Formats: sequence, C-alpha cells, structure tokens
Amino acid sequence: MRYSLRRVSPFSALFYGLLIGFIAWVIPGAMLGWLAGQIIGRLSAWLNALQFEIALPLGQNLPVDLISLLQLGDRQAQLTGLAARESSLILAVALAVAAGGMLLTGLIALFSALIYNLFAGIMGGVQVTLEPLDAPAIAKTTLAPAAAAKQAYNLTDQKTLPSTQFAPGTPATAQSAWLVSATNSSERWRLAGEVTRIGSAAENDIVVTGLGSRHAEIRLEDGRYIIYDLGTRQTWVNANQVATAHILKNGFRLQLGSAEFIVQILTTA
Repeated sequence: MRYSLRRVSPFSALFYGLLIGFIAWVIPGAMLGWLAGQIIGRLSAWLNALQFEIALPLGQNLPVDLISLLQLGDRQAQLTGLAARESSLILAVALAVAAGGMLLTGLIALFSALIYNLFAGIMGGVQVTLEPLDAPAIAKTTLAPAAAAKQAYNLTDQKTLPSTQFAPGTPATAQSAWLVSATNSSERWRLAGEVTRIGSAAENDIVVTGLGSRHAEIRLEDGRYIIYDLGTRQTWVNANQVATAHILKNGFRLQLGSAEFIVQILTTA
C-alpha cells in the first residue's frame, strides 16, 4: 500500500518533541548536576583552605584570614550551603536542563512540521509504503461455493430498499458504487450517500454479522471512495491490511473480517 504523507499536525509534532526532548535530556542533565556538585564542593573546600596560620619562631602562630581580606565571606557561605545539599542541586540542574532541552526540541519539531507542510503542499508530500501486518487467510484459499460462503458469514442488508437493488438493464448514473459478494454476484449493496457505515449493529447502512458493531466506513470524498477502518484491524484491500484508510477503485477486492466483496464503481462518459 502506497500513501502520500501530505501533512503533519504541528501540535502533535510539538507534543512528541516536548516528550522526546524531556526524555533525551534527563540523563545529560543529571550528569551536569553531578558535575556542578563536584565543582561547588571543590570551590568550597578551596575557600575553606584560605584560612590558615603562619608559625612564628617565638612559639605563637599568626592567623591569616584571606576570606575576610578578600571579602569572600558571602560566597563561602553560599558555596558551603550548596555543597551540603548536593542531591537537591543535582535534581534541580537535571530538571532545568531537561526543561530547556524539552522546550528546544519541541519548538524544533513544531517548526519542522510547519516547514514540511509548506513544501508538501507544493510538491505533493513524501511517498511512503506500508507493509501489511496480518495476511488474511481467505486471500490464500480457494473461495467456497456461494451457498457455503453465505452460510459462513451470513450477510444481511437490513437497510437496502428494493428500489436500490441492482438489476440487469438498470442505466448507470454519473457514478454509482456497489459492494458485490465475491462468491455470489447476485448479492449487492449500494454505496449511497457520502458515508456508508458497515458493521454488525442494526443502525449500520450495511449490516454484516460477525463484524464489530462499527467495523468500517466508506466515504465519498472529492469523487473518490475511501474505506476507513474504525480500529478493528480486520479490513483488507487486495490482501493488504488497512491501517487507517485506503482508496477504493473499480475491481478492488475488499475483505471485512471473513466477508469478502468486490468493489464495483460504474461511471458514464
């Protein structure tokens, strides 16, 4: 499955940038905090060493207080207090560095998303290929006979009116789309309106037992039919698993759970 990545949400980029930035800078911040603690401890010890005595021949020592002479008393008290709270100092520096790195990384991610969206709008975005995670078993086996297949997934369409049934000789509209049972071409469900809801609940437009209550939606967007998987991870198009959405074209094979259909899109000149 190939998709075109045309837009990145700036707010999502900002959120993940902040998260990644915080995680990435916690350990470097802790290391910087430890280094700051070591430096402050050594400075405090060096200042304390400035108070000493000079031995004199007469038996009395001459005290020398360079801290007072250089007016470093306030600095000594501050450094001594910080050195005594080494753990708090490391934590404070780590959080400050992590907060700064988080903000920087978040802003970079935000502006990167804005710049990408600008160029993607001009150049069409980046083409990405998604590999199917779970290959549907039915795609590798021979299809069962129509009667057995109908009994297997018990297709019902409680909301399809007789007037919408596809009959031979019915003139095609400008564009009409149908889901045709892959094993019984007489079973058809018309895609009417902008949204066709598929699932096992009775309020769906196409009711298929054995699926989730709200399994998928087929939406008509800009003249194209696109199927959206609603979190079931049981939707395949041409044996490729649909992660979120996939465009549908005439002749495509659509599988929902164990039910399989052929997409039929008719257009007139």
